[in-house]
Amino acid sequence: MTLLGHIEIVSFGTHFVITRPLSVGRDAVPLSPSLAASKVDAWCESPRTLADLLGLYEDLAGEMFRPPTSADINEWIKPRLRRAFQEGELVVLESSLFDRTEKQTEQGVHAKPTKLEPPPLPPAPRRPVSPPKTLHSFAIRFVDELGAAISDIDIAFAHDGTTEDVTTDGSGVARVEDSPARTARTKVADVKALRKALKERWNLPRGDRKWLDETAGVTVVPLKDPLPHFDLAADKLRIVSIQPYVTRVRLLGGFFDSEKCFPLPVVLDGVRSVVSACKKHPAPTLLVVGHTDSAGKADYNDKLSLERAEATKDFLKDNVDGWLKWYDAGVPAGKRWGRVEDSLMILALPDAATRALDQDAIRWFQESRGLTVDGIAGPQTRRALVAEYMKLEGTSLPNGVEVVTHGCGEHFPDVPSPDSSHTPQNRRVECFVFDRGSGVQPPPPGKNSAKGALEYPEWCRRAKETEDHTHDFARIRVQPRLGSAFRYALRVGSLAYEDGRAADGVIDHQVPADAASGTLVIHLPDSQETFEWELQIGTLDAPQDVTGMQQRLVNLGYHSGPVSGSIDEATQGALRLFQEDYKLSVTGEYDAPTQNKLRSLHDELAT
Repeated sequence: MTLLGHIEIVSFGTHFVITRPLSVGRDAVPLSPSLAASKVDAWCESPRTLADLLGLYEDLAGEMFRPPTSADINEWIKPRLRRAFQEGELVVLESSLFDRTEKQTEQGVHAKPTKLEPPPLPPAPRRPVSPPKTLHSFAIRFVDELGAAISDIDIAFAHDGTTEDVTTDGSGVARVEDSPARTARTKVADVKALRKALKERWNLPRGDRKWLDETAGVTVVPLKDPLPHFDLAADKLRIVSIQPYVTRVRLLGGFFDSEKCFPLPVVLDGVRSVVSACKKHPAPTLLVVGHTDSAGKADYNDKLSLERAEATKDFLKDNVDGWLKWYDAGVPAGKRWGRVEDSLMILALPDAATRALDQDAIRWFQESRGLTVDGIAGPQTRRALVAEYMKLEGTSLPNGVEVVTHGCGEHFPDVPSPDSSHTPQNRRVECFVFDRGSGVQPPPPGKNSAKGALEYPEWCRRAKETEDHTHDFARIRVQPRLGSAFRYALRVGSLAYEDGRAADGVIDHQVPADAASGTLVIHLPDSQETFEWELQIGTLDAPQDVTGMQQRLVNLGYHSGPVSGSIDEATQGALRLFQEDYKLSVTGEYDAPTQNKLRSLHDELAT
C-alpha cells in the first residue's frame, strides 16, 4: 500500500520515490516517463518491492480478489504500471529529496524514513485540469474441447464506438490495449476459418480424454451456425472452448426383423425425433448408422447393417424407388419384402381402423384409394402404398439436409451377447446430427466399420445430447404338428404377418412385450383348409396347473384351446397325442411322467 502518499524503493543501490504528480514540489525534477516505465520489470523482481507495487496497482485498477499469478503480473499488472508512468498518473523522484537516517544496501528492501514529510503542494492552477482517462485492455482466449489453443483466427472487437479485428496468437489470445471503454463485445470474424483451423484435429479420433466444461471456468460453445457474441469486462481474460457439435437419436430395440432392412412401424416415433432434431439446425449433415445382431456371418451382417441405414435414409428422404427394389424377385428370399411388409404399412395408416377384420388388407387399400381391386399387391398398388406411408406426418426431412449412411455390422452391440445370437435390441439404427459446415468428423472409414474401428466410438463420445427410442419385444415360438413347411398369418396387437412362411415347421416371432393375446391362422400344406388358434401370450401358469398344462400344449401345437382350466375331451385328446409322440403311457391323464416331459420339452424349445 502507499505510504503517506508515496513509496520508496531501493534498486541496485539507488533510492527512488514513487508518488502522485500533485505531491511533487515545484523544484523537484522527476525521471522521464519513459525511463520510469522502463524500470517496472526490475522493480517487480523483488518480492518486497512487488508487494508495494501491487498496492499501487490496486489503487489504479481496483481490488484484486486473489493473489496474482506470474501470468497475471506479466499480462495485467506490469502493463498497467508502465502506462501509469507513461501517462503521468505516477512519477518517480530521486530519494535525495527526502531525509533518511538508515542507509539501505540490499536491493529491493524499503528504506525506513525517520521523518517523512510530503513536499508542499503546487499552487492551484489558473484553469481546471481534467484528470487523464483510465485506459483498459480486453482479452479473450479461444481453445478447443481439450484446452489446446486455437491460433490465427480473426476476432472482431467492438469497444468505445470502434471496431477492430485482432488475430489470436500462439496461445489462442486476442487482445486490445489502451481502450477507455469498460466493456467490449467480440465475435469470431470468420467462422469458416475457425472450422478450417479445427478440421485437422477433429478429423482424428480424440480418445476418451476429458473435455472442458463450465466448471473449469470457461464458456463452452458448440461449433454451429450462428456463433454467439462474447461480452468482455475490462482487464479480465475470458476463455472460450469451441467444441464439436453432435446430437444423436437412437432407434433401439427390435425395429427390424431378422435379416430384413424394413423399418417396422414401431420406429415411426423415432423417425419423427430424427426429423425434429434436423429441423432445429440450418441444413445439418445427418449420419445414419445401421447395426445387426450376431446371428449370421460377420461379412453378411456388414452388408445388412448398411442396407438398414440405406432403407432408413430412403424413408427419411421419401425415396419410393429405394424401397420398391426390395420387392424384386432377384432379392434373396430371406431379405425380400412382400405381403408382410405391405400389411404392416397398411396397419400404420391413419384410417386403417376402418378396415373390417375379415377384409383382405390389399383389397381394402385398393378400394379405399380408388385403385384397381384385384387383391394383388402389384407395382401400381405398392408404389401408391409406399408413397403414402412415406408421407406419414413428421417423417420427412426438410430440404437441404445432407444424409450419409454407414454400416457397423455386428461389431458394436448395444447389448453384449454371444456370437450367433438373435438379439432384437442390437438390430438398430443410430442417427448423428453434425454441423453442416464441418460434416461428419471423424469421416467414416468407408461404407462399413471393421471390428475395433475408432470412428464409431468417437461419434458416440462427441454426441453430448442423445435421445433414445426403445420398443420392448417378447418372443413367441409355436410348433404345430404338421411335419413340413407351411404358410401362416399371425396377428398380435398392432403387428400383422399376413404371409408368413415356416420352412422348418416352427413359427418364431418377436411381438410387443405387453401383448396378451393373438391369432394364428395356418394354411395347411397342399390344401385350401385353414386352422385357427387363439394365442395367449405372457407369463405361463405353473406346469402343474391345468391352465399351465393347456398353455404349453397350445404352444407345442397339440391343443387349439380354449385354456379353460378343466380337463375336457379336447384336452384329453391333446394329452394322448403328446404321450404317443414321446413314448409315454397313452392314458389321456395328466400324470407325473407327462407333466415332467411337457415341462422339460417346452422349456427347451422356449430358450
